[in-house]
Amino acid sequence: MWELAGEAETLGEDIVALQDHLVALDKERQDSRVGWRSLSKKPAGDSWVLTEVGLFVKKRNRTVIEDLKKNQERLDVAVEESREEVKDKMRRLAELEHNTELKKWAESFNLRPLSAKEAVFNPNAES
Repeated sequence: MWELAGEAETLGEDIVALQDHLVALDKERQDSRVGWRSLSKKPAGDSWVLTEVGLFVKKRNRTVIEDLKKNQERLDVAVEESREEVKDKMRRLAELEHNTELKKWAESFNLRPLSAKEAVFNPNAES
């Protein structure tokens, strides 16, 4: 009994930590998007960039934009991986707690995109 309670508490803490991590990743992704947008409006030239080690480096705008796109792709992958991990932990927590409401909520994460056929609106179609 206590082992299940301990595991449920650990899962809850992991979920909260992952959600905080997702917020940080999303903020970084937004900042990257803002930088990319700002540079795309700027004429060709050079920009000073602050590196990860705290040094300022002068780079061509084109190179900086490519770096920002790569960073954006890396962040997108990290966000998706973290979201999947949250989903898995939520499902596990719902199973541990035998909570039907939590199970329904966890299952609501399993959304799938509409197919092309489903996406077409037809008001005359039968439901």
